[in-house]
Amino acid sequence: NDFSKPGFYTISFKSDMHIPILPLKHNGKLMFYNGVFTGTYWHEEIKYFLEMGGIVNEIKHACLYDKEDYVFKDFVEEFTKMRDKGGYYNIIGKNIINSFYGSTALNERNTFTYISYSENEWEDLLKNYNIEKFYNINNMGVFIIIKDYKFDNKKKTDSHRTSRNVSIASAISSKARIKLHKLFIEIQKDGGRLLYSDTDSAFAAYDNRDIRPNIGDKKWIKIYNFPDLRY
Repeated sequence: NDFSKPGFYTISFKSDMHIPILPLKHNGKLMFYNGVFTGTYWHEEIKYFLEMGGIVNEIKHACLYDKEDYVFKDFVEEFTKMRDKGGYYNIIGKNIINSFYGSTALNERNTFTYISYSENEWEDLLKNYNIEKFYNINNMGVFIIIKDYKFDNKKKTDSHRTSRNVSIASAISSKARIKLHKLFIEIQKDGGRLLYSDTDSAFAAYDNRDIRPNIGDKKWIKIYNFPDLRY
């Protein structure tokens, strides 16, 4: 049960709690189940899981790091200052931060989609370009083309490949889920009933007899919003 070393651990675990903590991918969606499962998680999320009563049965293997630091602190703070100016500055700053976060989770081989209605062109595309997937839908050709090559005047030329690091996005997402779960617990302790949440906010309902001024304009619903929750 020692997960102090930063990294990703593949564990067998048992969850039996009101709001499960560790997620699992199922049919392309992130789901939260109770039961006995195996998965790979960032060390902070596992530590929080243990603090909340979860059980780790076995550590199967791990990818550990010798050092950790706030490597993007200056970047995020710079554009957070821009957001504080409000208006369009807020929109631009938010999009830049979110775009950077999202880019770390992209596939190493970036792709784009090209649609063609000409079967003659299909043959040319399949012959001359690096096609990841091809679909024939009602005589419409849908091509998923790998961006290792420039799609320009039908000439195949090498282009720069950008390296990605999905571990960065995974660690950030784990930190966000920890904050959200703590918020869920806070809502329940505050007498609320959780209605809905996404990556950076939650909605909760309260008894309509609860007239505390911080409950909200309608006296029965409270909106929790944490800008830049993921960072």
